[in-house]
Amino acid sequence: MSPPVVMQIIASMKMIMGEDGTDKGKKRLIALAENCKYFRQRLKDMGFIVYGHDASPVVPLLLFMPAKIAAFGREMLKRNVAVVVVGFPATL
Repeated sequence: MSPPVVMQIIASMKMIMGEDGTDKGKKRLIALAENCKYFRQRLKDMGFIVYGHDASPVVPLLLFMPAKIAAFGREMLKRNVAVVVVGFPATL
């Protein structure tokens, strides 16, 4: 890991733990939890199959059409939604 990346991680962890003297980290964790809960529920409401723990910020989404995986990734990028797309057999 490069030194700038390490320093960014250390600064982030200090913020999360409140060692920077603010409550920014706590507020960001609460916002992340609320946003993930909302996102996961909206996906379910739209009929998507969503796996994983409800409290996790990682939201695994199952797509049944392998040919659409790349297009899905591009479409999410256009909408500023961070995704990592993988297909079989990487998902075994």
